[in-house]
Amino acid sequence: MIEALLTSPLSLAIGVGMLVTALLGLLCEPFLSVSVTVELPDEFKAYEPTRKTGGGPHRGVLERLLFFAAVWRDAYVIAGAWLAFKVAAKWAAWQHIAKLPATLKDEDDRKYMQARYRLSSSLEDS
Repeated sequence: MIEALLTSPLSLAIGVGMLVTALLGLLCEPFLSVSVTVELPDEFKAYEPTRKTGGGPHRGVLERLLFFAAVWRDAYVIAGAWLAFKVAAKWAAWQHIAKLPATLKDEDDRKYMQARYRLSSSLEDS
């Protein structure tokens, strides 16, 4: 029975599809390291390690598998629902970090808001 599972065309197709998905996923980190050039402001340098040790890579693997399964099963609604969930989950964080106040009183406020805006541009979704 196990031999039949390992040699069936469906198992082979799923295995090759997952392998191709995983190999293409290996290109994500080099692409992002070249294309994302926003540096954290000096005020937020303490957060630098969390960008590298956060759950982004693990979530990326799960998302690739989810999208592969959604495309395989023609269930595009699952991929769309996941993307909508991600936007909804980050909405409040974007509002509180990137939202600019109505007025800035002095130069210190301007520098602080500029730093917050640069930070929000470099945040990974968590």
